[in-house]
Amino acid sequence: LAKSVAIFKQLLDLVEHSDGLKSRFEALNSLISAMLDVNKRIVVFRQLPHQYILLDNPPLSVAMTHIPTAACWTIQSVVACATQIGSLIGMSYEYVVTRS
Repeated sequence: LAKSVAIFKQLLDLVEHSDGLKSRFEALNSLISAMLDVNKRIVVFRQLPHQYILLDNPPLSVAMTHIPTAACWTIQSVVACATQIGSLIGMSYEYVVTRS
């Protein structure tokens, strides 16, 4: 129990001194918000009623060609976010270990 309390106190200290990491958290938050926005727009676009839309319409065909690219960039962004989050977790663990 004492070890857990000590680690918890060190984590609180880490959070208090995390001003240097704040920009990384904000960048990750911004990227995750953008990925969610792209996904929502793709879903809304796919749910448009097909009886009113002509596939030969140039704006639609251009939009349809951009969807796979947007999905690919979203997947790459998910991998980048996971890597960054893993890095931040590792940094906090190293900080806690070196402080104990």
